[in-house]
Amino acid sequence: MKAEEQSLERLHVLAQQIGLDVPQACVPGTLSNMILLEKYVTLIMELPLPDVCTPAPEYTP
Repeated sequence: MKAEEQSLERLHVLAQQIGLDVPQACVPGTLSNMILLEKYVTLIMELPLPDVCTPAPEYTP
């Protein structure tokens, strides 16, 4: 199975799990965004963090 076919299948499974109906016209854009977000998740998860991190200062707009 090609990577794109696997991603499409994963999109359908995820949409079904949360009860989301993705119209056929929206599938290409939704799939593209899902793949992009997965790349960002990988980048974030691979970011090395020390065991002890000081908390960020409180943000006040």
